[in-house]
Amino acid sequence: MLFMEPKDSKPLLDTAMSIEIFCKAFLAVKQNLTEDDLRKKYRHDVNALIRDCIGLGLSDLTKAVAVVSRLPRVEDRYKTAECVLGELWQAYRASLVVGVTVLRSLTFRDCRKPIVGPR
Repeated sequence: MLFMEPKDSKPLLDTAMSIEIFCKAFLAVKQNLTEDDLRKKYRHDVNALIRDCIGLGLSDLTKAVAVVSRLPRVEDRYKTAECVLGELWQAYRASLVVGVTVLRSLTFRDCRKPIVGPR
């Protein structure tokens, strides 16, 4: 599928859903929110979820903001739309950035070396 031109935006919706789930998991842990709390506060607003995760210290998510803002909204899931391969790859990359960033934070497994400036 990744090597052919997608015919519809369904993969982009799936990617938005994965970003939503990762962000909600992070916020549930960090803010002690229930599933109902998350549903009422955010519904499917991936942009608000990303913004609030960044506000709680996940600065790596700023890399994904531009792509996430262009993802189709859940409300548009029944509309037919096309996307190009580049959009799909960018969405997958954003999803990976969000997933890895959330998991690193929640598991305390960030093994990257800190970047140290010139001495």
